[in-house]
Amino acid sequence: MTATVPLGRETELAHLVQALHRVRDSGVVVVLVTGPRGVGRSTLLTAVGEQHTGPVCRAVGAPWETHHAGAVLAQLAGAPSLPPDPLDAAAQLRSRVADPQAVTLLVVDDAHHADLHSLQVLATLRRHHSDAPVCVLLAAPSGPGHGGSPEVLELLAGVPDRRVVLEPLDGDALVRLALARGIAVAPWVVEPLHRHTGGLPGAAMALFEELPRATWSDPHPELPAPAVVAARVAERLPGLPPDARRLVEAACVLEDERSLALAARLAGVEDVWPAVDSATRAGLLTLRGPAGAHEVGPPD
Repeated sequence: MTATVPLGRETELAHLVQALHRVRDSGVVVVLVTGPRGVGRSTLLTAVGEQHTGPVCRAVGAPWETHHAGAVLAQLAGAPSLPPDPLDAAAQLRSRVADPQAVTLLVVDDAHHADLHSLQVLATLRRHHSDAPVCVLLAAPSGPGHGGSPEVLELLAGVPDRRVVLEPLDGDALVRLALARGIAVAPWVVEPLHRHTGGLPGAAMALFEELPRATWSDPHPELPAPAVVAARVAERLPGLPPDARRLVEAACVLEDERSLALAARLAGVEDVWPAVDSATRAGLLTLRGPAGAHEVGPPD
């Protein structure tokens, strides 16, 4: 079976495969793959697992299992439960998954939704069983508004030995992504597509699937938000305080100038910082730029 190489991620994939090769000499390594929502973290994790020749154990964090202690460990170890004490659990995890003849890859996607106990055990494995031939590959989105308890986010920030940050793709990579789906994007559509999606392959793939093929040769293509983005915004926007909601709506219609001051005037918001805080925590607004010259806009 031929392993998949994600378009535009050849360098990152090679970096992660090299990290796996070094585990035999260095012992436990924890790597965090991060980047904005829709940037292709899960696709990269799948590709690493396909290229790895040793054992691969996979788990996915789920928001409804965040408070279920050991939910991720149960997926990795193939056991209903491990001891509640992190030291004992780490020892048992090693005995269950570590192969003395090969490097074991433990993959945890959506690690920001992992339960705290499982991440504590993985951190303990790294500290107390550092000679084990194990690579722990975690993936979590960057930026606020994605969920996860403060304790989990703190572990994700402090435990990894290395980080791989995925950046958005350029226009040429999006064209190649479309061609892989049998879609030809006209040259005049490339720039609007890249600007609209921010170079995020997840958003581009969603549009390739949701829109008629004629869209990609239209001289003036209408590019809506992908359905999943529209649904997420429709769910979160009504829960914001009125000032925060108006600020988000104002920021999302600005194009050439996206200053916070202009968005606040357009929204009629005087006390702007509580509104900014609420909107960014909900994942509906981003704040960029230096103090005194902040710019605001949608997160994707």
